[in-house]
Amino acid sequence: METLDFVVIGAGWYGLAAAKTHHKLHPQNSLALFEQASSAGGVWAEHRLYPGLKSNNMLGTYEYPDFPMDPETFGVLPGQHIPGRVLHDYLTKFAETFGILDKIRFRHKILSAEHQTNGGWLLTVLIGKGGEEVQVLAKKLVVATGLTSEAFLPNFDGQETFGAPIFHGKDFLQHADTLDSAKSVTVFGGTKSAWDLVYAYAIKGIKTRNFYHGTAIGRGITNNFWSVLGNDVITLNKLDSHPELKKLKPWSEAMFTASSFSILNYETDFFDLIRDGTVDVHIADLAKLSPSTVHLSDGSSLKSDALCCATGWKQFQPIKFLPEGIEKDLGIPHAPSADSFPPAEMTETIDKEILDRWPRLGGQPVQNKKMRPLVETEGVSTTEAVNPYTPLTPYVLHRFMVPPSPKLLAHRDIAFAGVLMNFTVAMISHAQSLWIDAYFHDQLPSVREAASDPKALQKLRYETALHSRFCKWRYPAGHGDKFPDFVFDAVPYIDQLVGDLGLKVYRKNGIIAEASEPYGPDDYKTLVDEWMEKQAAGPMKTNGNLDLGKQDLQRLLQKRQRLAETPVEVPNDMRRRGHAPSLMAALVFAQEEADTAVCISPDGLLLTCAHCLVETADAFDLSRSHWLLFASFQVVEARRLTRPRPLEDRSSPTNTLITSIINIKEGPLSV
Repeated sequence: METLDFVVIGAGWYGLAAAKTHHKLHPQNSLALFEQASSAGGVWAEHRLYPGLKSNNMLGTYEYPDFPMDPETFGVLPGQHIPGRVLHDYLTKFAETFGILDKIRFRHKILSAEHQTNGGWLLTVLIGKGGEEVQVLAKKLVVATGLTSEAFLPNFDGQETFGAPIFHGKDFLQHADTLDSAKSVTVFGGTKSAWDLVYAYAIKGIKTRNFYHGTAIGRGITNNFWSVLGNDVITLNKLDSHPELKKLKPWSEAMFTASSFSILNYETDFFDLIRDGTVDVHIADLAKLSPSTVHLSDGSSLKSDALCCATGWKQFQPIKFLPEGIEKDLGIPHAPSADSFPPAEMTETIDKEILDRWPRLGGQPVQNKKMRPLVETEGVSTTEAVNPYTPLTPYVLHRFMVPPSPKLLAHRDIAFAGVLMNFTVAMISHAQSLWIDAYFHDQLPSVREAASDPKALQKLRYETALHSRFCKWRYPAGHGDKFPDFVFDAVPYIDQLVGDLGLKVYRKNGIIAEASEPYGPDDYKTLVDEWMEKQAAGPMKTNGNLDLGKQDLQRLLQKRQRLAETPVEVPNDMRRRGHAPSLMAALVFAQEEADTAVCISPDGLLLTCAHCLVETADAFDLSRSHWLLFASFQVVEARRLTRPRPLEDRSSPTNTLITSIINIKEGPLSV
């Protein structure tokens, strides 16, 4: 049986990023990506490139930070929406450039993944359609199957008599011949893919019937923003200017909608197709089908040469995880039970915290009261035991990626990439890939602590449940009750991941830029390189090689906490003397607030003042004439020519050591 160090399931944005980052950091490891399709790209794979498909994003906003989409190479100009074919080519080129294209095993479908007692996952793999089944042991497993890989297509009463194609939007390419053969088409649904289908047929002159399933000051500023945004959708698109256009007015408030926002990325005015009668809009249920006819619940009938369905996705894992019941530990959707996480009392506490902190979320929007689950409407059904309307628990993953259960945190051998919806896929997949690699290699302090400390574990689990539950309250008109679904929260989410890694969170040049400039892929292009430099420098020892006992370590931790809670201002007279503020802060912090000497261990190890163990001034070795200090994320070099006055002399404390330091030099952290 084959054993692999690192396995990724899925070769879309998230899977490719995870594989690339791991391969770059650990080129010696065995690696494979299993992809059930015949090409890379996920939603942008070759078999899903239906006519007219484009991204909502424009050039420069939909690319990996370390692999810019060069206009010359890919033929897309600034201000243009990116065609689906270009995105497929881009993702394939990305895999080729970073040496992982030949590691993708196409037409390999993962049937099951069984956790092993000593860690790792036994994968059962189906090769090709109806091919042989093989088993592979993955030491580390990244599940990057996404949320839009398995289409949901219900059954319709009378479909056996319809006599015309019935297909999901995912398979539009396979039915593209209907663009030439059909004279009248019905599109069932109101999502962005439904609009794409309508537009593709309508510009061909095909009569299209599109129908929906009938179904304090700060807060003032915020509310006004969302009100303006929602109103812009109506006014800019002139949705009140025509009876048919009025049917397209949003049913939900913009603030609560999340990634259900879409962009009009069409070559011509979509709404002209409605105004000129090419497209009719119906708000009704689908009652039944008969030969070449769609019957609606309002009594109308639509002659149709095809029924195109935008009926959603099976937004749960397509892989069978074993042993039975492990879904609860994994934090993925499962049938609710008494021991599902989080428990009811924790959920109640979390809801109170959320509504106390964000009172605006208490005013949840009123959705369409007539709307029912699709499979509960007359004329529509499903034989699938688990479908998008089956009551299941939401995804509850730490940082939206890893199981919060004690057992799996200890093993650190599985992560889920891309179990969220947003507009910043390329940036988030890049950040997630690095976070996952650090997690697998026990390089995230908070996770490491949670694996061994019950209090830290409880904190991690509470925070995990809090973030999951916040999505439910924040985006009720999206998918927030099932999985993370957000738009404007993307940068704070990336900040969280970057902060966990101990890398620079604020990446703009100054406060004004931070407040006024948007973040884009370019801001994170050196993220992996920064991590590699940090790892190459090695972990900084925090106790000066003193081999601290439990009591001394506790004293150090208490001191660190005290220092962290005490702000220290650099004296103005020191700034006038031209001394480096970061050095001044380090010295004043150490000597004045903590009654210690400078932050250097007896053997010369680089420390921050919060790590300094020396508690008395006379414990400082005055014979040393050269120090390296760490302050404000920089290494500061300071040299002393003359012996400073005794540290016990507090008559002029801020000048005790500062006046005798020369040759102050600051630069990047390199030790």
